[in-house]
Amino acid sequence: MSSSSSWHALESDPDLWQVYVEKLGVNVNSLDFIEIYSLDEDYSSNEAIFSYIFLYPDSGSSPISNVSQPSIDDKLWTIKQIDELDSCCCLIALLHAIGNNLDKVVLEHNSPLAKFFEKTKTMTADERAIVLLNDTKIHQAHEETAEQGQTEMVDSGRVGYHYIAYILSNSNKLYELNGSTKGPQAKFIGELNNESFFSRMTQELFSLGYPLILLIIALVISYLHFSYIYELFENDKRFSHLSTLERELSFRTEMGLYYSYFKQIAIDSTSFIQGFLSIISDNRTEAPTTINVLERFNLYPEVLISLIYRLMNSQGMLTEVCYQIDRGETMTPVLSCEGHKEPTYFYVTSVFILNGLLLGILFLFGTYLSKSILGGIITTFAYVFNHGEATRVMWTPPLRESFSFPFHVLQLFVVTYVLQQQQTLTNTNAIKSFIGYIKKHDQSIDIDSPQNLISYRHKIKLLLLLIGSTILYMLPWQFAQFTLATQLLSLGLLYILNLLPFEQFFFILCAQILSLIISAVLMFGNRMLLTSLFSITLFSFYL
Repeated sequence: MSSSSSWHALESDPDLWQVYVEKLGVNVNSLDFIEIYSLDEDYSSNEAIFSYIFLYPDSGSSPISNVSQPSIDDKLWTIKQIDELDSCCCLIALLHAIGNNLDKVVLEHNSPLAKFFEKTKTMTADERAIVLLNDTKIHQAHEETAEQGQTEMVDSGRVGYHYIAYILSNSNKLYELNGSTKGPQAKFIGELNNESFFSRMTQELFSLGYPLILLIIALVISYLHFSYIYELFENDKRFSHLSTLERELSFRTEMGLYYSYFKQIAIDSTSFIQGFLSIISDNRTEAPTTINVLERFNLYPEVLISLIYRLMNSQGMLTEVCYQIDRGETMTPVLSCEGHKEPTYFYVTSVFILNGLLLGILFLFGTYLSKSILGGIITTFAYVFNHGEATRVMWTPPLRESFSFPFHVLQLFVVTYVLQQQQTLTNTNAIKSFIGYIKKHDQSIDIDSPQNLISYRHKIKLLLLLIGSTILYMLPWQFAQFTLATQLLSLGLLYILNLLPFEQFFFILCAQILSLIISAVLMFGNRMLLTSLFSITLFSFYL
């Protein structure tokens, strides 16, 4: 291919293509681009795909279409990639994909693409190329999109790669559409017979039900784990046979301190607000000094549980059954109540529900990493076989790590997911704008801009996932900072060794900085958090 100075090559970036076709007038709700990471038969994209676009190494010469192939009965829309459009193979492939699926893709009225397809619907492939060459609006959108790429703007003669589209016709035939061929642009690949079509439908139906199956399995595993740790706790404490006072006394050392704040907000205070204010300004813990125990002791779990307890109790959703227990001749009978209206029951049950979900999250995490349910099951069994070394929640439910560790696994899951979103994170304009805004620079985010809208929406979802999971992990436990610092150092080492792209490392770094700031605000400026190893590591990498 010869070089061209007027049309520049586009990057292989789904987010960039989405912005491009939106500029051309495609309704974004009718068309989306996704990455295909595998061609294995067991790979499922969970999407309704009507076209594939492949990027091949360019041999440097235009291939000759096979003239001995069967005649093409389908009325396919094709366009020639003439010399003047030699850097437009991506655009040609996109036009082939859209032009042969106009029954599925919605074009805005009087948009550049709508006018182009209407004008060229009866033309030959060569005539369409001339019309495209002289279309100033498509050319302008093309160049604006090319400028948004993260690499140097080059023509296709220097790139060494070529885009080719594959489409499935209405007659269930597969075609290769290559605008640079010397001959017909459409090449018949094969026909899907009834068996393969049925197999594909089966795969599609299975792909729709697959997430539901995983969710059901995860919930079953979570319930079994909840029941297991609850039974271990009951066998150790005989909790159901103790009086209310004895249950509270079973929370020894700092566990009793944490429970006392739950009881202070949920039971002893006249309202939730009054209880919340009482722990913000507490003069009992370190009498006569008044301290903010929410800032000092990471008490957000107790605050949330007490709020839920008050709401459920006010709606009559909590019940209890009380009976007298005869404990022998030498001991007086005691009144014992069972049920979640009993504060101690509600408190420990909340902890066990959260840690029951931990194993369900681990199952999903293992399934995601291995791309197999078997991998998730093996992960589950590995945790169960090492249960005594993995957790002590069944012996010490009120401790801080009992609330925090499930969110640690969730945060690792989210970080792993973000690390696999390389294509989504290659355009860092939105994140850089966001950081620039925080630093009070002149740059601001224009989320309504067509250039940033699609990319920004997906990035903000990833950002919220990462920030949310990190905050949920940090707030309940003062020592979460050490594991987060270790995680960040590991990612930093991967970046230094060129094993992790800058865009992904920068994205995670910014998300964790925001998580730290939000957590510090929620913790009323907790000094241990602000001066932690995690804080120092974060700002060292950022600076």
